Amino acid sequence: MKSGLPLRIALWATLISLTAGCGALTSREPGREAQWLKPGQSFLMSDAESLLLYHEYVRKLSGAELNKEHDGVKQSFARSGSDFSRMQLAMLLSLPTASFRDEGRAISLVEPLLKEGAAGAEMRALAQLLHTQISEHRRTEDKLREEQRRTEVLQQKLDALKSIEKSLLDREPARPGKR
Repeated sequence: MKSGLPLRIALWATLISLTAGCGALTSREPGREAQWLKPGQSFLMSDAESLLLYHEYVRKLSGAELNKEHDGVKQSFARSGSDFSRMQLAMLLSLPTASFRDEGRAISLVEPLLKEGAAGAEMRALAQLLHTQISEHRRTEDKLREEQRRTEVLQQKLDALKSIEKSLLDREPARPGKR
């Protein structure tokens, strides 16, 4: 029976450490709590899975909460420079409702992860997805701006034609019998 004792101790130690880990889920960055993970979610999920949950979480934050999250992630990335915090920051910078939105910076953060061997396959695929999403959004906004510019030019031409028509009507002498 004594030979089974070390095995039982090891088993209990493993169970205790696993249950202790469930209580305090943390992000991939030391010192930053992962509020986007709910108790009971596996803390052994991949970085890509965790980042997808993170994106869902930050989309729902209010302006003040989003600014606070941005500051924390920016500091975390400055400290660690990890791929995980890089993607978090890129996601934050690409949010449409963020006051600090900067798609150019988001793309520059994601691009190093797109290189072969720079990140794991899942992280690279997620980086590619984010890069494509941001690029498409930028192209759409560029097209919209171009259409708005064309509309303004056409409106100016229309206004000029109306002005010419009005000046021609004002110059015509009043014809007898017409009022």
